Amino acid sequence: GNQEKMASKTRVASHAGSWYTDDGEDLDQQLDGWLNKVNNIDSKAIGIISPHAGYSYSGPPAAHGFKNLDKSKIKRVFILGPSHHYYLKSCQISEMKYYQTPLGKLTLDQEVISELHQTGEFGYMSKEVDEKEHSIEMQLPYIKKMMEGQEFTIVPILVGSTSFQKEEMYGQMLAPYLSDESNFFVISSDFCHWERDLITIIVRRRMMRRSTNLSRNWTEEEWKLSKRGILQHLELI
Repeated sequence: GNQEKMASKTRVASHAGSWYTDDGEDLDQQLDGWLNKVNNIDSKAIGIISPHAGYSYSGPPAAHGFKNLDKSKIKRVFILGPSHHYYLKSCQISEMKYYQTPLGKLTLDQEVISELHQTGEFGYMSKEVDEKEHSIEMQLPYIKKMMEGQEFTIVPILVGSTSFQKEEMYGQMLAPYLSDESNFFVISSDFCHWERDLITIIVRRRMMRRSTNLSRNWTEEEWKLSKRGILQHLELI
């Protein structure tokens, strides 16, 4: 019936209970504790680069990014995460309607997901791939916490090992969404393996500001310099 249909369209919190607590009350208190220790925020931030390790490692530093999310102006959160278990040379989107977390479910933006699919460059990932991947899931509790009390949707995007040509293309496709002030971008990363590709996509068109926050105010020349510096840094580590 309807319950089975909803279950088939809901991604379970597959890493809760291992990578982070599956107890909603405990998780809420943990997030509060980490967020309360952050003082410096940038109200103009339009996105963050956020870690995706287990919360015992990534929970405290992730708070420094998520504290910049201003829920009063955000209606949609894009989450880009690298694929760890499934090899692909493109970006994929989810067929799910909901993503579950110990803090409650998040609703996927079917309209934007359909727009991306219609470009012909975003295929759908299977539910199995979706639930096995942790890079997107690890951002969800913080997003749910920071958007508490607000209506919003999410757009999860799984990023593969893409060519430079594809990175340019995806950057151009996502740039209009980034220029919309009601959108916020979360780039899931722990600065290893494929982050060279991930950053190249997002650093397109005035997107990079510092290592955590993105801003719309950079010139074309500034983003080129920023991109070059980051990629040189990645070559060294």
